[in-house]
Amino acid sequence: MVKYQDVIEKFKEIGKLYGNPQGHMIFTIHNNDLDIKSLQWDIVYLTVARSEVYCAYIKINVFQQEIHIPIYKPTKPVELLEFEDFFNFQSHCSDYDPNRLTACLPLNINSSFNIDQILQTENIDFDYACETLRMLCLGGFIKYWKGLHIFCEWFKTEASIEIDDSNSFKLLLNNFIPIVNNEV
Repeated sequence: MVKYQDVIEKFKEIGKLYGNPQGHMIFTIHNNDLDIKSLQWDIVYLTVARSEVYCAYIKINVFQQEIHIPIYKPTKPVELLEFEDFFNFQSHCSDYDPNRLTACLPLNINSSFNIDQILQTENIDFDYACETLRMLCLGGFIKYWKGLHIFCEWFKTEASIEIDDSNSFKLLLNNFIPIVNNEV
C-alpha cells in the first residue's frame, strides 16, 4: 500500500531527475479545449518566440495553491524558427492558425510550495494523484514531459491508479479560471 511519504519521495526524485533551472515546458492547446473569448489578451514581446504575441493568463488551483499560467497566441505569421517552434507551426508558417494557443509552464520552482506538507494525506486516490502530477508540472518542479509520464506509470504500478496523460491540457489545466482586469 502506497503512503504519502512514498509519493513525496518519488515526487522529489522525479524533480531531481527531470527538473532544470533553465527553460520552460510548453505545449499546444487545441482550440476546442479552451474558451478564448473569456480571456483578456494583451500584446507582449516574447523573447523565446522573437516576436510580439497575444498573452493572457489563467489561474489554476492545485492543492489550494494558486498558480498563474500564461497562454500565448500569435498576432501575425512570423517566419522565424523560434516563432514557428514555439507555436508548433511548419516551416514558413505554412499551417499558420491565428488561434493557435501555447501554454508556458513556470520557469522556476515556486519556493512557497512546501511539498512535504502539501502532499500529506491518508487518502491516496485518483484525485490526489492528478493533483500531485499537476503540482509537479505547474509548480515548476520538472522541465521534461518524461517526468510526468514516469510518475503516471509509478502511480499505475505502485498504487493501481491509472491516469491518462496523453492529453496534457485536460490533465494539467483542468478547472482553470480566466484572469481578467490584470489580476496577475
